Amino acid sequence: MKIEKLNSGATRRTTGRDINEFLADLLGDRFRRYRDAWNKAGPNAIPAFPVHIDLEFVDRCNQSCVFCARNKIMHPDIPYSVNTGGKMDEDIIDKVIEQTTMHGLYSINIAWGEPLLYKNIFEIIKRFSTSGVVDLRLVTNGLLLGKFIDEVFESRLVNLYVSIDAFSDETYSILRGKGYQEVVENLLTFIEEKRYRKSFLPIIRVSFVETDENRHEMEMFKVFWTDKVDIVDIQILTEFNKREYEDSKNKKWSCIEPFRRLSIIANGDILPCCAFPGKELIIGNISDMTIKEAWNSEKMKFIRENLLDDKEPICLICQGC
Repeated sequence: MKIEKLNSGATRRTTGRDINEFLADLLGDRFRRYRDAWNKAGPNAIPAFPVHIDLEFVDRCNQSCVFCARNKIMHPDIPYSVNTGGKMDEDIIDKVIEQTTMHGLYSINIAWGEPLLYKNIFEIIKRFSTSGVVDLRLVTNGLLLGKFIDEVFESRLVNLYVSIDAFSDETYSILRGKGYQEVVENLLTFIEEKRYRKSFLPIIRVSFVETDENRHEMEMFKVFWTDKVDIVDIQILTEFNKREYEDSKNKKWSCIEPFRRLSIIANGDILPCCAFPGKELIIGNISDMTIKEAWNSEKMKFIRENLLDDKEPICLICQGC
């Protein structure tokens, strides 16, 4: 199998094929239109509605990774709340699905908190698929994956992303906690089930956030997983504690995310991006405004303009990403 190394911004990606071309062949013209809209979106081509929305269904996790903002011991001074235990109410879910159906949303990513802690998450994924969303992604730590194998295949999930970040019990316990062998066994079982079912979907990605503690295992991680999954991502560490504004003559924060996506977290707050620092830039709440209103709001315009102009208040927040 030919292995391609693709540069995807904050990641170094290894894949055995062009995943988007593969999915376009599998899912058809709507997926091609989605990728075209995603690639075109930017400061000079802001779409009428987000191309993609990130959703948090539960504000908690069953791990406490040292590099995650949810680890309050490692990140004691973050100026936003995490781990409230909140769950997205059914009326919020109904609003999101109604509005995204109306505007033809292409893609969702279910992440932030551990999504497998949310009851009926795969029934909700089915509802989004029925509504016309063509790219359905779920990010999990994999600890509970073994309990939901049938549900995953029945849900029409397109992308399954599993965060691992280690190649040994010892390193995993330092970075994430207990459960390395369980995660690996769950994923290998899932891979074998996918082969047994002769299923093209979901695409399987494993990720590895590179740190001083795990760098020595990175090559072994890539070698082990490359012929088993569709994508291996090596990701850059986010410094959530970084709060001092760094001035420079050069442009610093060329983030494109507020020009193509929004996030909606468990309590209904709408954020301008897909990262924890976005919790400092709440646009509003879906109980008080529609997704389209948030997308075209004065606050969203202010954030975009400040990003383009490198204004200090926005940069101070965004450099934590």
